[in-house]
Amino acid sequence: MHKILKISLITGASIALLLILTAFILPPVAKWYVVKHSKELTGRVMTIEKLRFNMFTGALRVVKFDMKEQNDTDSFVHFDTLLVKMNLFDLLRHRVTVNKIHTTDLVVNTWQNGALFNFTDLMQRFNAPDSTAAPKDSTATPWAIAINDIEFRRGYIHYVDRAINGQWNMDDVNLKIPGVYFSGKATDVGFTLAFRDGGSLASSLKYDIEQSAFRIHLDLEKFTLKGLLPYFQQNMRLGSLAGFLEAHVDIDGDMNHIMSAIVKGTATVTDFDMKDDRDRLVLAADSLFVDMASISLAESDYRLNEFTTRGLATLYEMEKDSTTNFTYLMKPGPAKQQQADSLNAAGASMHLHIAKIDMRKSNIEIRDQSLQQPFTYALSDVRLKAEDFNPDKHNSVNIRGNVGKSGKAVLQWNGNINDLSNLKLKIDFHNLDIREFTPYSLEYTAYPLSNGHMSFASHNVVNNNMLKGVNNLSVVKCEVDKKRKDIKPEMQVPLRLGLYILKDRNGEIKMDLPVEGDIKSPAFSYKKIIIKTVVNLLVKVALTPFDFIAGALGLNPDQLSEMPYLSTQYDLTDAQYDQLNKLVEILQAKPELMLTMQQYVNMEESVKDISLANLKRDYYLSTRPDEKRQSLDLMDQQNYLQISNGDPQLQDFAAAIVKDSLPLNADIYTKAIAVYKERANRQIAMFAARRNKQMMDYMLNKLTSPERIRVEMAPADSVYTGKNIFKASLGLPEEAPVLLPVPAADSTASVDTTLAK
Repeated sequence: MHKILKISLITGASIALLLILTAFILPPVAKWYVVKHSKELTGRVMTIEKLRFNMFTGALRVVKFDMKEQNDTDSFVHFDTLLVKMNLFDLLRHRVTVNKIHTTDLVVNTWQNGALFNFTDLMQRFNAPDSTAAPKDSTATPWAIAINDIEFRRGYIHYVDRAINGQWNMDDVNLKIPGVYFSGKATDVGFTLAFRDGGSLASSLKYDIEQSAFRIHLDLEKFTLKGLLPYFQQNMRLGSLAGFLEAHVDIDGDMNHIMSAIVKGTATVTDFDMKDDRDRLVLAADSLFVDMASISLAESDYRLNEFTTRGLATLYEMEKDSTTNFTYLMKPGPAKQQQADSLNAAGASMHLHIAKIDMRKSNIEIRDQSLQQPFTYALSDVRLKAEDFNPDKHNSVNIRGNVGKSGKAVLQWNGNINDLSNLKLKIDFHNLDIREFTPYSLEYTAYPLSNGHMSFASHNVVNNNMLKGVNNLSVVKCEVDKKRKDIKPEMQVPLRLGLYILKDRNGEIKMDLPVEGDIKSPAFSYKKIIIKTVVNLLVKVALTPFDFIAGALGLNPDQLSEMPYLSTQYDLTDAQYDQLNKLVEILQAKPELMLTMQQYVNMEESVKDISLANLKRDYYLSTRPDEKRQSLDLMDQQNYLQISNGDPQLQDFAAAIVKDSLPLNADIYTKAIAVYKERANRQIAMFAARRNKQMMDYMLNKLTSPERIRVEMAPADSVYTGKNIFKASLGLPEEAPVLLPVPAADSTASVDTTLAK
């Protein structure tokens, strides 16, 4: 009995001694082996300062661990202390129970280049299939796994995306997981981290492995957006990005269908500023707030309770090549096109519903660099409000704000954003300073705008893509300076004259500008239609001013612009004096206008008419031998002018005076011209001068401004073949045409007054 007890004690002591020796010897041996063969085991160089293992408590402590990169120099993973505690006896019951995993000062340096990571080699090594492994026994008792009290403290993660030269530095990373369970219980994970460039993230994850359900809660505070710049630069020509993001979000989903997760919560962006690589503003905002009721990426369904902005600002710049700063912003590339094609092929469409939109204090700067003189315009303090906004349904949107330096604008939209074929749009601009639109005035007319204010009301209805718009333009006290000679305008428009004629007695211009067209037509341009309509109206006014002025005064424009006369006419008629009275009335109504009367003479017809009149007069005198030419009166003139051209005695008289110089069958005009042509030419000049003088003297008696009246002969640069006529034209003094002077009448020449009517 004593012998058996002695043997038992010796055996127990030996086992205890062996366990003690193993407990003290195994850790350093294991440490030496791992460090010595780390390259062989993992493909990486590893160093460990201390390794301790307590086989009685199941505690493992690793101190000063470091794993190198593949270059054996740079550090990949490093930590100060790792403490793991396990219940070894649970292994006998097919249970893996880890009571604690604590790590302090974990440092991870990772990089990515496309699909390649700096740990790709490790994944490939440990994921490689083992050809020597025994087949899995499906009848074996399953293992229950529970990992409790997981904690990482004071961690640091450095991430570099080499493809885009982007990097993230996450300091003070703390992870706390009360327990991870692979059966039975739900897992609850929480971690916090601070970004070196600003901001912090706190998160919690609840995961039920049996139900495959998870909920993630994220609290992101003052996260700086600058680090996102390299990612935006992949598809956009951005130069800078600034701002801060705060988000409080819940994500509920199923691990088997991650894309079907539902996102709820709020997000706020403050001090946002985005510029392109030319340092032009793309978008800025004091704040943007989104209240997400439900977002489903899988169904492309976005439902927002609220979308609010404050101090939103953007720039819209048009270039000479018809591009804009936004077309420049987006980089061309096949990847973007392929993505768009794949979305179209899949039939993906976004569904958006926003219960409330409230955008205040927005500012939009518009620049048009396509003009000869660049145009800059500001829309400020713009407010947009909408409720139950849904692009797939009928929407009502109201926008109001300040326009330019002094204007106000109100816009009302009713329609479907995704279908513009049917809509209603009302736009009202009030008190716009037209001087700000001088670049457009110079571009089209070469006239700078110097004064005036404008209001513009536009009501438009689109039915089946066909637009019918009514536009009312009102301009008060519009003034323009002299035409710029250094600018080549797109259209030749006498702008000053047109504006002056269109003004009423209060200095106001009112226009109705209807617009019609197919909005889907490539040639359709609302701006061009409006400008063309206004320009055409101004040209029409300048070319036919009597139509507009006479209408305003209740006069007949057809009786004002032209005044016919007879070749033999020496004095003005009563009807012609009445016409001059109406022209004087126009000048009195428009005191800045200048009237020009141009006398057009058909020389060929006038020579024929006056030569024949001279022939008839001399024939008339031949029948009254006692009378002389100087004694003839108007009654005599009426008598001889009424002599028929076919009168036999007149024919005999003409044949006698031409004798044998012309054939006997020559017409009466030919015979008259042969004898009286030179005299007729002198009489034409004298009669024209007489008519001009009578006209000028009469109107000067009515008006006290001689510089506002010009009575001139028409330019003689071409042969005039029309009827004898005075053509009246109205213009401003600096825009009046340069005319030929009136031929001076010979004061010593005898004038045959009997050829006057």
